[in-house]
Amino acid sequence: MLTTATENKVLLHLGFNRRFAPLISSLKNEEEPIQISWQKNRVNLPDKPRVFIFDDFIHVVDSLRFLGEGFIENL
Repeated sequence: MLTTATENKVLLHLGFNRRFAPLISSLKNEEEPIQISWQKNRVNLPDKPRVFIFDDFIHVVDSLRFLGEGFIENL
């Protein structure tokens, strides 16, 4: 995809589709939120930690990067 975008001189936007879900995208309009909390539930789907991180938690990370702005002071 990157090669095709480069060859055609177009921008490539990469992100998970939940960025465009109304309840998520509307959070982008909140002025100076005090706290953003995110929870991902994995019920009865045991697996190796690496699979959990890459298959599930990446959505949380992407959403926080989408919503977060400015310098992270406390992580």
